[in-house]
Amino acid sequence: LNANSRFREGTEVKIPRPGDRCEFVPASRLPHAPEGWSAYCHWTFPDQKVEELFPSFMMARRLDRRPREELDPKTSVLLNVEDRRAEAPSPALSIKELQDEEEAEKAAKEHGAKMLPGGVPLPEGWPEGGVYVCEEDDRCADVAKKFGCDLDRLVTGNKATYPSLNKTFPLRAGTQLRLPDPRGDRPQPEWHPHVLSLVRKLIDNRYAWPFL
Repeated sequence: LNANSRFREGTEVKIPRPGDRCEFVPASRLPHAPEGWSAYCHWTFPDQKVEELFPSFMMARRLDRRPREELDPKTSVLLNVEDRRAEAPSPALSIKELQDEEEAEKAAKEHGAKMLPGGVPLPEGWPEGGVYVCEEDDRCADVAKKFGCDLDRLVTGNKATYPSLNKTFPLRAGTQLRLPDPRGDRPQPEWHPHVLSLVRKLIDNRYAWPFL
């Protein structure tokens, strides 16, 4: 569009209001902006100067910052963090322990029974992976009696995941309890106490739920 352009039929032209002023900027004066405007560069290279760049005129609506007497509950919602079982890597096994596990699995297939490394048979009904999924109002005392495991070890072993856990507290359906090893206490690797301490810190922090 220029001063001598011809319009097609139906072309809409915005007519300036009385008092409006618009300064024409010839190419020889670029990148100088019209009076009342300032150049804004989206990005530059380190060796470039702002004065050498073609200006980009931008308009933004000013923010209306007004103090609120009460906080809208929809703008700040705390997520309900439910107790969940923290996944920890299994302890590293030696070559002999791995061979014992393979032999135990082979023997279990032959005899049709689940066995632990070393030929120790698992109690009847032992859950897969040693993790029991509780039903509504199950208690640790009932779970320990059902699988014949030590009650104190059952509670202590799951305290890191459920800090409020005790022997008689009724549990919700779907709560996962890791059953203690039927062979008794086994030596833990060196990293175990450090990982356990970190997991407890994450559980105690309400904002750490994405990492569990």
